[in-house]
Amino acid sequence: MNYQQKYYKENKEKVNKRNREYYHKNREKISASKKQNNCIDCGILIWNGSIRCKRCAYKSLKGWKHTKETKDKLRIAKLNEQNPMWKGNGVSLTALHTWIKARKPKPKFCERCNKRKVYDLANISQEYKRDVSDYEWLCRKCHMEGDGRLEKLREFGKKDKFGENNPRWKGGISNTYKNRICEEQARKIGG
Repeated sequence: MNYQQKYYKENKEKVNKRNREYYHKNREKISASKKQNNCIDCGILIWNGSIRCKRCAYKSLKGWKHTKETKDKLRIAKLNEQNPMWKGNGVSLTALHTWIKARKPKPKFCERCNKRKVYDLANISQEYKRDVSDYEWLCRKCHMEGDGRLEKLREFGKKDKFGENNPRWKGGISNTYKNRICEEQARKIGG
């Protein structure tokens, strides 16, 4: 045991002894100042001024639920701008999409072609405003056409990116690969 632990232990014992002595001397004053009640459920003596002991208070709350009206009042009290975590237009794109998804129902088919299943929530103006009418549910093809990504993908596919036309082309098989193959063949023949 080091010095600090020994000092802490001795000091703790002194404080506890002093508290016990004070309590024994002033027991009547202390008990008179505290409110003394009996628990309304089990009858145990309690000092804190409440009507139930901790065990009975927990049991009385177990299974208790808010009514639908109370839940609605609590929800509305912290909705949108009243919420302390509200960021307004300074929100991330993911959070903005989540906000829009909660307010714009998802249809069964794409809003443009009405043929395919809906996958994406697309922004119309590309400004990402907190406006439900600025978003639409689209299939992946219509979403890529609307953003111009499908055209870029088609152009990229037309370009010959293989062989010498590839910007990363290094002139065929690398010398280290050739050397390794030659060494392996020489070992097989010699060994």
